[in-house]
Amino acid sequence: MKGRIIGIVSGKGGVGKTTVALNLAMALNDFGKSTIVVDADLTMCGASLQLGLYNSQLNLNEALINDINILDTIYIHKSGIKIIPSSFFIEPSSYISLSKIFSNLEIEDNLLIDSPPGVDENAVEVLKACEEVIIVVTPDIQSVSSGLKVSNLAENLGIKQTGVIVNKYSKNIKNQLTANEIGEVFGLPVLGVIEEDELIRKSVNERVPAFYLNPNSKNSLTFKEIAAKILEIPYERKVSIFDKFISLFTKLS
Repeated sequence: MKGRIIGIVSGKGGVGKTTVALNLAMALNDFGKSTIVVDADLTMCGASLQLGLYNSQLNLNEALINDINILDTIYIHKSGIKIIPSSFFIEPSSYISLSKIFSNLEIEDNLLIDSPPGVDENAVEVLKACEEVIIVVTPDIQSVSSGLKVSNLAENLGIKQTGVIVNKYSKNIKNQLTANEIGEVFGLPVLGVIEEDELIRKSVNERVPAFYLNPNSKNSLTFKEIAAKILEIPYERKVSIFDKFISLFTKLS
């Protein structure tokens, strides 16, 4: 059985798309669904940078340029995430062969493709390699309006839109768009809302996903809910008193 190819996309940079991709991959792995993150943003190399793999010898750039077997470029990070990194030190190459590479892959792993933001030529070529997309936005007009451009492009290309993830929500900021409002604008289900979290900032500094640091944090459990929706399996969110204590201790440490 072949795995799914899911693009994690956004209309603009700075919405936390890469952080969402990495933590969602861990949540999918937690359900026993082996997942590979593909760092297809060859300009910024966000996923590779966040995991400290930005100078790998074998990477997506090499696969595209030198026709290396894409399976030979998979690394297993200490968090357990499988990633196909891109190199910060190699000039971005053509994305044109990306669709061919992935269409010929016969693996059971799901692929989460961390796409370049926006709708420029590179983003379009990455989008074409995806079977479905999840759009990441922040709860503000600029992010949502740019996300709509990606949504319209996916629709025109006939790519399934699985839903929207609202990232960087803060209870302390007034006049944010609500999840319901964002869902209505896109006409898509909102898969989950990820809140601003010190643990996520800490995880970026430590080059690991927040899910790895604390799988029982509020956001980690939200990522599990999102993963369950993607997999269309039942999941009941339960947090024991012990888990709550561990979560609080982790935040304070």
